[in-house]
Amino acid sequence: MRRVAAFLGLARAGSETDTSDTIQAVQAVQVVQAWQAALETCAAEVCTANQVEEDDAAAARCRQIPVASKFGGAGRTTQFGRNIWCAAMLGTGSTVDLFAGFGDTTALLSDALRRRPGPADRRLVTFELSRERLSTVRSRLAESQVAVRTLDQGSQQHWHQEMKQADRQRVTAFLVHGSTAQNLRAACKHVEDLGFLLLDPDVEMGYKDFADDWRVLEERQPRMVAVYNTNLPGGAGWVVNRLLALGGYVEVAQGINDGGAGELDVLHQVRAWSLLLRTSGAVLPAWRSSEGAPQATAEHQQPVLPFDEDTVKMTGLEAQAWVKEQLQKGYAWGNTTFRAVRGGEVLRIHREVGDVVPVEVQRPTDELLSPPKPETNLHHCFAETDPLAAARQLRTPCFLNCEGPHFEPAWDGFRKKVLLQAARSYPMDEEMIMEASAISHGIIENDEILIRGRSLFMARLRHEYTHDGHVEGFCLYGLAAAAFMRARQTLDMQPRTFEVRGRTIFAPTIGLRDLDTAFTLVSDSNSKGGVEFSFLENAGWAIALEDIVTNLEVQKADLGQSFRRHQPQGAKRPEPIGAAGQGLQQGRLDHLDSLRLFREAAQVRLCGIGDHLTATFDAVLIVQGSLELVAGNLPIQRDFLGRYCPKHTGQGHQCRQRCELLGWGCDQQDEADPVAEWLDGIIDPESLDELPWDLEERKRSLAHASAQDSRLQLADFVVCSHPTLLCIFMAEALSKPIFVHASSTLLYGVHCQDCNRAAWYTNLRHFGSSPLAQRYLELTRNLLLNSRNLIFMAEGRFLAEQVRHQVGVEVPWVPPLALYTPAGSWHGGQAASRRAVVLRSRFFVSLMGELLRSLLREIVSINFPNYPLEVVFLGMDNQFDEQWLSLQQLASFDAAILWPNDLHQRTFHEAYRMAIPLLVPDSACLFRAQRMSNWGYASYGASSVGLADGKPPSRHPFPPWWNLCHRGATFYILNGT
Repeated sequence: MRRVAAFLGLARAGSETDTSDTIQAVQAVQVVQAWQAALETCAAEVCTANQVEEDDAAAARCRQIPVASKFGGAGRTTQFGRNIWCAAMLGTGSTVDLFAGFGDTTALLSDALRRRPGPADRRLVTFELSRERLSTVRSRLAESQVAVRTLDQGSQQHWHQEMKQADRQRVTAFLVHGSTAQNLRAACKHVEDLGFLLLDPDVEMGYKDFADDWRVLEERQPRMVAVYNTNLPGGAGWVVNRLLALGGYVEVAQGINDGGAGELDVLHQVRAWSLLLRTSGAVLPAWRSSEGAPQATAEHQQPVLPFDEDTVKMTGLEAQAWVKEQLQKGYAWGNTTFRAVRGGEVLRIHREVGDVVPVEVQRPTDELLSPPKPETNLHHCFAETDPLAAARQLRTPCFLNCEGPHFEPAWDGFRKKVLLQAARSYPMDEEMIMEASAISHGIIENDEILIRGRSLFMARLRHEYTHDGHVEGFCLYGLAAAAFMRARQTLDMQPRTFEVRGRTIFAPTIGLRDLDTAFTLVSDSNSKGGVEFSFLENAGWAIALEDIVTNLEVQKADLGQSFRRHQPQGAKRPEPIGAAGQGLQQGRLDHLDSLRLFREAAQVRLCGIGDHLTATFDAVLIVQGSLELVAGNLPIQRDFLGRYCPKHTGQGHQCRQRCELLGWGCDQQDEADPVAEWLDGIIDPESLDELPWDLEERKRSLAHASAQDSRLQLADFVVCSHPTLLCIFMAEALSKPIFVHASSTLLYGVHCQDCNRAAWYTNLRHFGSSPLAQRYLELTRNLLLNSRNLIFMAEGRFLAEQVRHQVGVEVPWVPPLALYTPAGSWHGGQAASRRAVVLRSRFFVSLMGELLRSLLREIVSINFPNYPLEVVFLGMDNQFDEQWLSLQQLASFDAAILWPNDLHQRTFHEAYRMAIPLLVPDSACLFRAQRMSNWGYASYGASSVGLADGKPPSRHPFPPWWNLCHRGATFYILNGT
């Protein structure tokens, strides 16, 4: 029995009797068994789901817990989330959620504490370094009627009074801003009884830092310890092993769950967890299994916070007074970004409200502002780091270089030293650590200065201001360069450890933090991928974003690796895979069935269907050219059904294209037809959002509509391109030849339930195990394998790889041929002044695209006296110089610039066939662009989407999706474009 007592941590001094030991041990065993039964029953009676992604079905089953996981944390739909919810509700003492993150577990535990019976300790303490994340957590808790107190290092002398005065009838959350290294011990002094502790450290956190945190927590002897991700490298699994080995704790619950949709790292796709109970002094749970599950209260009404609105209601002093009033009422400031109606309102908000709360200004998106003129800023700066010698003669905006009368001279001196360092491949130089630290001291640690400075920088870049003095001397790129230079030195410094105030510091840990700081400075806080401010190469700074990202990725994967420089990769054109282009040259489809069918035909009728005019028209011309090759100059009648003049405001150019290319519908919208009406039930015609639909109903609907329309019934050949989903359904509905030149992913048009919530960390739409998506993919596979009427080609290698990945079928591919464009029609280069057109691309409606557009317009403007050039941006609204240009007008420009927003871009093939000189970004620029693209081939699906059976083994090291990829994946995937 002494062995049992020792295992349970109950062995007393030798003077106590064996009988006493036996009683104590038996009681402890009973307590452990009671907790095991209570947790198992409590968690199971809420629901039995065990998945990280909260789809509607799982959320409905687990609705007894009204707190959803909004940011991908393990919440109510996982066994772990329900177990910690039950443990916190049934236990006693204070609760510590060591790392708040975005607040998923903090909100879950707060809901559990609210359900503790009678007067109880409902205090919760959590820590977070990021002020932005802490603001998110504060807002979430305030919505749930949790009393929120924010603590920081400067007010530690008042913490005891704050915690002692907490209302025991109401949940009180103490949000500690700052590192646990600085604040954990001070907070724990005021936690008399640590009842529940949750550990889920970031796997990128230094092991030494977390070990120091655990020493503090172990001294507090928490009653229960929950550890998530026990199996991950760099996780806290060693804490479980340590506590079990010491003998004072026993495991009362454990399990595993998935890593969430889109988790590509195989080591992270399974997450293990453990819940430990301290046996010494253990008490029974507040609810016993025989009493039944605790009654969950209905979700209470949430107050509407005044910060949820997205339009400007007031400005200036009125707004300042209103914000102060709301803060006094206890509301949290949950959003630091404003997009106003007019730029002047943005500036007034910034100047007045910005004195009360941090505001990050963003320019309105409904107007085109003029760039500065050559004489606006008299100081001249140049692109000294451009690899092209001729380009170094071009003026560049001085606020990027931090050069001129409005900046401290120290910045220019530091920039020139960085230039010398870069020329020598960044050698080890201790002086650079000192200089980089000195020039950024007092700025890099001050959130208010950074927020205001970045706002001014963005406003200047967007031409809200045109004078460099408005930036107020804030040197954004200089700060990023300083952080990078510090990181470069600390990653390789010797010795690798050093002492600071009695603590041993691992130097690469400092380097990792500096790299993260540098990346954050040139990233947008509201985006998933960042890099919106990454125009370092357009300035005089010799720092490349790719060097920052390269080392950041390396250190996150294996902390302590040596510094390395990014090596640019040239485009390599691999041999086509599969039947790419076989039998299809210059727009001719060589197909034996067409030879037999049309050799003696008097007339051939083609019916093109879809919602993208040029894609459909190109496919029709491909078939027409093939038939003419086989059967000579047959009379061919062409009909078109579908939506070629959408109501969506960004698609107005398609109406003009229809008029130009087909010569009809020039003064009117689409006429009603069965294909257009069917598409209206799939994709909203105004918003272009996918709508919920039933597979069998859509099949019946299209079969009925096609049977009633004479153009479809009389057609000898149906031709389809976009969306691919329409082509698949039509191939199922019609028993006649259909040629598909697929120009969208298979899943475009399939409704994705809760994609934004489930995949908050990526732009990919995670269909997961969606029954609708799976049944649709099964239909696609069956048709591709068995239909004799279906001729299916992908419009590019990348799409063909996606089809193979999702349905396990090899399909041929051929790029768009743009046969509607007159070949060799370019006739520019004749005027005295040069004119370039920036072709239509949805990239330019992203934040990065908007900023790039502003920068290019400014560089053209300030260099105009020496290099006269007119640059015309083609786009969807008044932010662009032109909303529409005909093919003939495009052919009159001296050159075209295309910044593709997708891996297959029809615009490229139009310009290429036209033979206009065409400029496109290099692979490094496309690496940046794909981090915020959320359209086309980058969006639909993830590695988990597709058929479970019949899929061929992968022949590529990366799945065929282009979204938030690391550098290696990006450059590999670019070879497939």
